[in-house]
Order: sequence, then C-alpha cells, then structure tokens
Amino acid sequence: MIAKAATTYSTTFIVTAVLLIASYSLALAQGDRSGSERQSSETGTRAESLFQNALVLSDNQDSESARLRLQEAMHLWVQMREPGKAAKAALQMGDRCKQAKNYQDALNYYRQALDIKLLPGAVRANALNAIALIYSELYLHDLAVRYFNQALDQAHIINDFPAQTVALTGMADLYRQQGAWKEALAFVTKALRLSKKDQADADPALLYLKGAVSQEQGLFENAKGAFAEALGIYGNTGNVAGQVRVLCALSTLSLLVSQNQTALEQAEHAWKLAEGQVKPKMSFGDEVNARELRWRASLSRARAERALGQKKSALKSYFWAISHFKAMWWEFYIATETSALAFREEAQAAYREYIDLSMEQGQFKEAYELADEAKARVTLNLITARRGRPPSGDSKQAAILRELSGSIARLRLQLLASGLGREQQAKLEKEIEEAEYKMQEIRLQAEMKHSRERLVWSELANADQLQKQMARDQMALVEFSLGENRSFVWLFARGEFFFEILPARKEIEKAVRTYLDMLAATPNHLYIERELAKLKEQSEALFATLFGRLSSQIERDPRLIIVADGLLHYLPFEALIHSGRYLVEDHEISYNPSASMLLQRQDSRGGAETADRMELLAFGDPIFGDELKASVAKKPKSGPIDVIRSARASHGFQLPPLPRTRDEVQYIASLFPPDRTRLYLGKDACQTGRGRLLSSEGVVGLARAFLNAGARSVVVSLWSVSDISTGHLMKSFYQKLSGNLGNAAALRLAKLQLLQGPVETRHPYYWAPFIVVGKP
Repeated sequence: MIAKAATTYSTTFIVTAVLLIASYSLALAQGDRSGSERQSSETGTRAESLFQNALVLSDNQDSESARLRLQEAMHLWVQMREPGKAAKAALQMGDRCKQAKNYQDALNYYRQALDIKLLPGAVRANALNAIALIYSELYLHDLAVRYFNQALDQAHIINDFPAQTVALTGMADLYRQQGAWKEALAFVTKALRLSKKDQADADPALLYLKGAVSQEQGLFENAKGAFAEALGIYGNTGNVAGQVRVLCALSTLSLLVSQNQTALEQAEHAWKLAEGQVKPKMSFGDEVNARELRWRASLSRARAERALGQKKSALKSYFWAISHFKAMWWEFYIATETSALAFREEAQAAYREYIDLSMEQGQFKEAYELADEAKARVTLNLITARRGRPPSGDSKQAAILRELSGSIARLRLQLLASGLGREQQAKLEKEIEEAEYKMQEIRLQAEMKHSRERLVWSELANADQLQKQMARDQMALVEFSLGENRSFVWLFARGEFFFEILPARKEIEKAVRTYLDMLAATPNHLYIERELAKLKEQSEALFATLFGRLSSQIERDPRLIIVADGLLHYLPFEALIHSGRYLVEDHEISYNPSASMLLQRQDSRGGAETADRMELLAFGDPIFGDELKASVAKKPKSGPIDVIRSARASHGFQLPPLPRTRDEVQYIASLFPPDRTRLYLGKDACQTGRGRLLSSEGVVGLARAFLNAGARSVVVSLWSVSDISTGHLMKSFYQKLSGNLGNAAALRLAKLQLLQGPVETRHPYYWAPFIVVGKP
C-alpha cells in the first residue's frame, strides 16, 4: 500500500508539474503575443498617423513632404503584411492629386500602388482603372485603352463587377470623345447589363453617357430621361460637379428642341451651383474644380441667352466662359502637348460663337482678336519657350530610353528571323509592344515634369498693332474664321482694316473640296487646255466666295500673308484666279498659323549665332514603309485631307522610290557652304504640308514640327507631284534663295518659271502645292 501510494503521489506530482510548466509556457506565449500585438498596434497607429499627415501636406501643396510621409507609412504597412492598406493609401493620395488636376503626382501614386507585391486583385483593378482615367482626361487614348483593358482582365478574374463597370464606362467615354457613337453605345450597353447583373444602384456617370449617345442619335426623349435620372442621383448624393455637368447637357438638349427658356433656366441653375462652389480660403483642389464648373456653366448660359435674344448678357457670359477656359488650359491642360491641343479643340465652338456674336454687335476688331487668339496658341507658346531657354534633359532617363530603343531594335531583328513559329512571333510582338508602351510613358513623365518649360506664355497681337506692322512692312494680311452659320475674313492692308461676311463653313468647305479634287488630280495632257479652262472657272468662283468685296482691296498689295482656317489650310491661294490672272502672277504669298506668330517672327532679331546657324537641311531619295495601323481607340474618320488625291497611297499598295530626289538635293546642297549644309538621304515625308487638321492649330504635321523645333519658315507640299517637275521647281527655288531673295519671293519666281514654261508644267497641279509657312 505504501509503495502504491508513493507511485500515485509521484504520478500526481509529475502531472501537476507538467500542467504548471504548460500553464507557464502558455502565459509566456500569451505575454509574447500580447507584446507583439501591442507592437503591431503601435506600428499601425504610426502608419495611420503618417498617412493622415501626408494628406494634410498634400492639401497644402507640400507635395515632396507628403510623398515622403506616405512612403514611410506604406513601408510600415508592408512590414505588417498588409499590402492592401499600403496600396489603398497610395490610391487615396492619387485621388487627391487627381482632383486638383496634379496629374503627374497622381500617376506616380497610382504606380506605387501597382508596384506593391502580393497586391489584392480588387485593389490592382482599381489602380489600373485610376491610371486609365487620368490618361483619358489627358486625351491620351492609346494608353487609356491599354489600362482599361488590363483593369477589365483583372476584374474578370476575380468577378469584380464594379471595377468592370468603371472600365467599360471609361471606354465608352473615350469613344464619345472621338465621336465614335456606335462604339460608345456598345460599351454603355455592356456596362448597363453588368450593373443589372450585379443588382447595383444606377451609376450616374453611365446614365450621363447613355443620355449623350441617345442625344447624338436623335432620341431626345430617351436622352432627357437618362439625364434626369442622373441628375436625381447626383442631387441625392450632393455631387455638385455631377449636377452641373448634367444640367449643362440638359440645357443643350432643350436648345435642340427649341425650348430656349427652359434651356436658360437649366443653365442658370448650373451657374448658381458652380458659383456656390467659390468660397474664401478654398483649397487648391476646390479652386480647380470650381473653375472648371464655371467655364461649362457660363458657356451654357451664354448659348441660352443668345437663343433668347439677350445679346448683351450673352456677350458677358461668353467672356467669362472663355476667361475660365483659358485659366483652366494654362493651369492644367498644358501638362502634355496632346492635352493642350485637345482641350483647346474642345473650346473652338465657343470661340466661333463668341466671334460671331461680337461681329453681330459691331465689335469688329474685338472679334478679330478672338479669332486670332483661337489659332495656334500651343505652337506659339512652344516656339516662345524654345527661344527663351534650352530644353531640359535627364541623363538617367535618356539612358533608359536608349536601352529600351536598343532592346526594341534587337527584338525586331529576331522577329525577322526565318523559321519562327506563331507562338514565338506572338511572344516577340508582345515584348515589343510592352517596350514601346514603356518608352511612351517614360517620355510622358518627362513631358509632364517640364511642361512649364516647354510652354511659355506669349503675348498676342492686337488689331491696332497689326495695322501698323502691315503698313510698315508693306504687306497685307488676310485671316479667315469659318463659322457654323456664317464665316468672316479680315484684311489688314496699307494701315487700314477691312472685313467681309462669308457663307457658312459647310458651304465654303464644299466649294474648296470640289476645287481641290480637280486641282490635285494628275492632268490628262490630251485634254489639258479643256481641263485648265474648267479649273480656272472654278478657281475664279472660289476666289469670289472667299474674298467678296475685299477683292478690290488686295490688288495693290504685292505681298500677301494668309492665315487660314479649317479646310482652307489645304488650299494653295496662289492658284486662285482674280481678274483673269492667278494670284501668284501678281502677289508674293506666304502662310502663317496665326497673326501673333507672324508678328513674333517679324520682331525677332535674335537667333542662333552665325557660327552655329545651319543654312540647309535637306532630305532625299525616300524609302517608303507600310502605313501605320490605327489603334482601336483611334478609329479612322474621313476628313478634309481625303479630298487630296494623293491620299490613295494609304489604300494598301507600296509607294515607289523617288530616285531623282537624291540628285536634286545634292545639286541644291552645292549652292550652299559645305560647312552649313546637312543632307539626309534615304528617308523623308513626301507630303510635308499634310497632317492632322485641327480647328485650333491648323495642320499638325511635319511642317509644324520643324517650326516648333526653331525653323523660322518651312516650304511644304500639299500633295505628291511628279518628281521631275518638282526637281525643276526646287532647283530654281534654291538658286534664287541663295541669291539673297526671301523665301516667298524665291518660291514665287520658281513657280512663274513653270507657269510660263511648256504646257506640261503650266497646270497648277505641278506648281501650286508648294507653299511657304512661317516668315516670308
């Protein structure tokens, strides 16, 4: 019994000891866990505090300090294995910057979110959508489509319906911006179907797009219903920006159905909401949004007031609309050249309406100054910036771009190798595409970083100044503005100011199209006299349409400067007939994107040092490649450029080489000092005067690129011509130019030689397309 009791006691002791040890270990573990949790809690609190501090610094425009605080907070969250929190913080900071239209910082924050490892799929989809939305606001459609597609793919994988809806809505808006209404409707329909499937509340942005598409299709009642529903949602959620946007759309719709008083009431409501956003001591972001709302609401009010005959009030509203637009453009949309061009293009309708009303009210010089202000503002500011300071560079960035460029070249060589399978080809093409997009975004970052250096504000010409300048230089300037209901032409000559009212844009451009179809068609030498007679008849009629009663005023002015508008940019005025003679026979004609640019060049006395000045830069013996394919976001649209017959080169066949141009440029080079001559043989653009036609900037093409790069004038061709006749004309032109004649004078004499030569070259087809753009 004693032994048994001892054994029992021993066992009990062991069990008790084990339990005590286990309890002690558990207490230690709980203590460690408690300490770890306490430390983790402190780290989380520290991260949250840093993040909140970053938000405050961002609102106060201390972007560098805000960035550092956020990075520290994100690092702490990643240490805590909470990458989702870190990414969401970066997205929130990006949203703040986007609201203030600080696009560069916003993109950087969104990219930081994407760079986090083990990122939750929903957060990744949101970050991709956020980047796409910024590119959409900046009119960078290729990049926007790329990121929206990536967001869609990610959202499909995880069945994230809200993220899919955002991407589909964004794609719809991209197509709406380009006027591709059928494609926009397809994406709107998909997004609406997805919303119903998700049983989510109606998205007001999607309803707004549905209304815009319905309006374009002429389904006014459907549009009104969609806009009204969107307005109700925005009102219930207190979204003032959304309310203003929809009210402006409703006002436009009311004008379309002749409900002018209703349109004014809706515009007034929008204007009051917009003005209500203006408060003392506003944050920068709030100030930005208020200005944008005021620009759109003021424009809607101006249009409604004019429709009701309230012309003085309308003039005032147009003034404020344009004022807010200019501030918006200068403060935010010069971030990239693309956005600077596109946002000005959006305002062209407002400028034309303001010009028309000013002319109607007898404010003739004011209207002219508005017309010139609307033209080539981006180009003018780019040129001013280049004259004022050298462009900034980034050696590290340049090295990355060189590396990417070399990588693309190597991949392209691999793609040309024989024996590649389809999978290998597809892989290489994907790698090339990725590298090209990466290069595009790196260049974009540099462009946004140095936007204030690239675009410098420049003063505009006024009518009185222009009158004096034209009298002093013994020149005449003719400037056109094509409007929807009527157009205008102004003439400055001999210290006087004249104007004429012309037909509407559509009527003028129809006449120009018909004339260019004849002029740019290769002549049939068997019937050349008959063709010339018909062409001259059309030419004389077009001259009368474009100049009207001003025709008698230009007879005594041998030097004419043309500032064109719309399709007139493709019209060689030298080939117009006045009093039985081509204008080239009596006038030395040159072209400028705007009068302000002309005066800047006329007044410019500086330039490159003599030792650094290049007198001749020539390209010859071009090697033509395949036409570039448009991206899905850039649906090709027919436009004025299609009237030039040489556009048939873009219909799928390879253009032959122009071997004589090598001899031609080599001969021309012999007329200039060898140390100031540079030749590039083997590659060039054949129709240098062609390009994308914008209302605000004119032709955006190779000629504009040379002007932006510092050239004071460029001789360009409007269509492709026989290289034999072109060679004769160019040799003659450069012979005269090397004899110290001005550009326009030398080109005129070269044209006259062809005009007075054999019948094979008398037709304007051979000499008319060559024009001088820039300083005469």
